Amino acid sequence: MKDAIKALNKYSKHEMTFSISPEIDHLIEKVLEKKGRTKLLAKIQELSKKEYFIK
Repeated sequence: MKDAIKALNKYSKHEMTFSISPEIDHLIEKVLEKKGRTKLLAKIQELSKKEYFIK
């Protein structure tokens, strides 16, 4: 979990995010809430609303 959160933090600084699976994404959100990382959580949720596909 720690590595995923670290990667999400890094990606969010570049205006990017990723999804692992709905269950894991929900778990990560709960962990971020519990740790008080509300800014990162808000940023991830904002970025996840956008969909860009790169081939």
